[in-house]
Amino acid sequence: MATRSTGRTRTRPGRPLAFILLTLVALTTLVVVKEWEPRRGLDLVGGTSVILTPKGEKPSSGALASAVDIIRRRVNGTGVTSAEVVTEGENVRVSLPNVGRTEALRIVGTTAELTFRSVLQAVDPGPPAPVTATPAPTGTAKPTATPKSTASPKASPTSTARPRPLAGVLLPAQTSPTPTPKATATPTRRPTATPTAQPTPSIPRDIQQALAEVDCRDAEQRAEVADVYGDPSMNTKEILSCEEDGSVKYVLGPSEMGGKEIKGALATIRQDANGVSTGEWMVELTMKSAKKWGDLTKKYTGQQIAIVLDGIVQSAPRVEAEIPNGIAQITGDFNERSANGLANVLKYGSLPVQFEQSQTQTISATLGDRSLNGAVLAGLLGLGAVLLYAILYYRALGLVTIVGMLIFAGLNFLAIVVLGQTMGFTLTLAGIAGLIVSVGISADSYVVFYERLRDEIRSGKSVQAGVERGFKRAFFTILTADGVSFLAALILYALSVGEVRGFAFTLGLATLIDVFVAWLYTRPVVTLLARTRMFREGRFGGLAGTRQLKGA
Repeated sequence: MATRSTGRTRTRPGRPLAFILLTLVALTTLVVVKEWEPRRGLDLVGGTSVILTPKGEKPSSGALASAVDIIRRRVNGTGVTSAEVVTEGENVRVSLPNVGRTEALRIVGTTAELTFRSVLQAVDPGPPAPVTATPAPTGTAKPTATPKSTASPKASPTSTARPRPLAGVLLPAQTSPTPTPKATATPTRRPTATPTAQPTPSIPRDIQQALAEVDCRDAEQRAEVADVYGDPSMNTKEILSCEEDGSVKYVLGPSEMGGKEIKGALATIRQDANGVSTGEWMVELTMKSAKKWGDLTKKYTGQQIAIVLDGIVQSAPRVEAEIPNGIAQITGDFNERSANGLANVLKYGSLPVQFEQSQTQTISATLGDRSLNGAVLAGLLGLGAVLLYAILYYRALGLVTIVGMLIFAGLNFLAIVVLGQTMGFTLTLAGIAGLIVSVGISADSYVVFYERLRDEIRSGKSVQAGVERGFKRAFFTILTADGVSFLAALILYALSVGEVRGFAFTLGLATLIDVFVAWLYTRPVVTLLARTRMFREGRFGGLAGTRQLKGA
């Protein structure tokens, strides 16, 4: 029975070969059809790295971990691919591949507390000269600003004159979306008494002067405004602020509510009263306290409420009506990107730790290309040396090694591409180093099997019997060696951070693939070769000189 079982095993080496071939074809087809490529990290494609340092007292480990998680989700929500957010002691390092310095600071710099503020005044951003006359009659102009009529000259830039994606209407979630376009104009005339609450506080003289002098269209001036008025100490005061794109500048009242009151935000497609999609994007906002939100929306019905993050207005929707259930819809001229952007700001705007940018480093894409080319060249030289040795020493078995190493490399590449696009794995120079190290691990598997096969033949076994018995014993050794490598990679991945985890991940992945190739490729191919006379008896087979060679 044992002999019969062995015979059946020998007659079916094509099955595992067919399986590994189908695996290669399936993964290759998936990658080609999807037009995928490996997600490359900051050190390979260039980009910007920003170090954030906590302000004030040393944060607790829990607060720091929570802040890192929020920053990571916020960065990922912007659509930046291959981004990395890790802790380095008390600091947080944010790596943004393919992102310039200005854009990186805009993404990472939004770490202040999110606040809701009433809009006291909204004017065109510049140039400064035409606006200088506006602050003087502030006391008379305030009652006629945006709260009372969207048709007023000052309100028009924020609503009808310029269709901006982050401006719109704030309405109850249960309100039928169908009449919304009409409601954007009429609600401002319905509440005649409520708007008097908006112009009550007087605008400080320094704010009036800044309003006349600041040109929000200039990126440096917007940054200065955000730096001065975005500090949490300004929450109880009136501030000057700019729209995120510089299209409008505002005078805002004190903070009415913080971002910690937000329970969730979701970018979605609007539906009409019959549940039919309108094709228009909106943001659905859910608050923790329905009462606080209801009081706030009742107070400012018919007026604008600005959503401010780090001193910059992200959106300034007009409140259509009181929202008593804590669930609201922000509508406007949104597209998918702007709706998701505002939803991310609302969800991840508040941090338990305040940071400052202590270091910003720009990495050139040219430097990344040079590093990648150097790493690939080193890998090819190492692989070439291994394959040359295999051909000279093992001959036909060396050819088996060459094909096997190509399969091994192909499976690793395809796995990294698929994992990058489905799970977000990012390939870095450290990850490439892990792949290069794995070349030696894979080559060892072939050496272990071939030497065990020679030992079996020297002991008097035939070539075919030696293949069967030799692989069984060699495979146990291969499993043990690969198991140790995989365990080391697993521990390193669990305990390390940053690029070191990339090294550990690729090393562990390559180790698993090595076992896969040894079982499904190496054994059946050598079994097929053992059936040929040239392999058993010829010098090209790689077994010539081994004593006591026998046929089948």
